[in-house]
Amino acid sequence: MRRIISRGGCVISGHAGAAALNLNIADLGDRGIIYVKDLADALENYQLAKTEQEEKSLLMIQPKRYDEIYQAAVKPKTGAAIADALQLYLDTYLDPLRGKEQAEYIFYQILLPHWEKRQWL
Repeated sequence: MRRIISRGGCVISGHAGAAALNLNIADLGDRGIIYVKDLADALENYQLAKTEQEEKSLLMIQPKRYDEIYQAAVKPKTGAAIADALQLYLDTYLDPLRGKEQAEYIFYQILLPHWEKRQWL
């Protein structure tokens, strides 16, 4: 996962995205979701192979609206973009390994204060 983050050209989410933004509550930074613009190119560029394992620690997705995910992402000076807080919340929530706990942490640390400040709640 670190190799992919350092190369960039994608958006990192899930536990790995939370870890990259120092929002992780557990050492699960190798579990994550990678959003890419073109799946075939990404598999070749990152030298990865598809797998049909039941327990996936890394999920690479080619979303229909990659540009929207990328535009909302946090973009460091080098490396991969990191999904915004709402996308991190949504992506971690369904992870069977402490996903709800991680999502709740993101909600109370980032989303709730942001929404309260804008009086959206």
